[in-house]
This record gives sequence, C-alpha cells and structure tokens, in this order.
Amino acid sequence: TDPDALQAANLDNVPVLGSGMSLNANYAFFNKGDVTVSGMLGLYMWEAELSSVANGNVLNKDVDGTDFTLGLGAEYNFNEQVSSYLKLQRYQLDPNDVNEVQVGMSYRF
Repeated sequence: TDPDALQAANLDNVPVLGSGMSLNANYAFFNKGDVTVSGMLGLYMWEAELSSVANGNVLNKDVDGTDFTLGLGAEYNFNEQVSSYLKLQRYQLDPNDVNEVQVGMSYRF
C-alpha cells in the first residue's frame, strides 16, 4: 500500500466543519401565549481548509460549497424584553451532515 495514496484518501474522507454564512427563511407555525415554535429552511455558503501531516508529507485541500440547511426552534418569552430559546439546525453539507444545538437568551432593547 502506497502511504501517499492512503494519506490522500484519508484527506478525502475526513469530516468537514465548514465556516461561512447562511440565508434562511423562518416560519412560526405555533404561537400561543409566550411560546413560539418555528421552522427554518435556508442555504449555507461554506468553505473549509483541510490538512494532513504524515511521515513529513503535508497535504492541504480547500473545499467549499452551497448546501441546504433546515431547523426547528422554540422560544419562550419571559416578558417583552427577555426570552430564552432552543434551536436545532442541520447543515446538509455535500461531504457530510453537521448538526447544531443552540440554547440561549435574548434581550430586546
């Protein structure tokens, strides 16, 4: 087995966590009292730099793409200014899917 070919094959099969920006559309399909549940669909424009070092051999590869993202979120309003939220988002990147969970609080001025 050729070590250089194995290194290149491994670089093609690593998980990709791209960085970039997304353009999303949100739709609140449940809104009762202080609770809102919404869905999201969008596009994620991303890029990533991959690198592998083995036996003194360095391989670098730049990958990028534009892929779909979708999500589901829930928000609870404590009052007009303060709320907390939970969001689940899936980025369907071409090499692999990435799931994200967000928990946070918002303050409105």
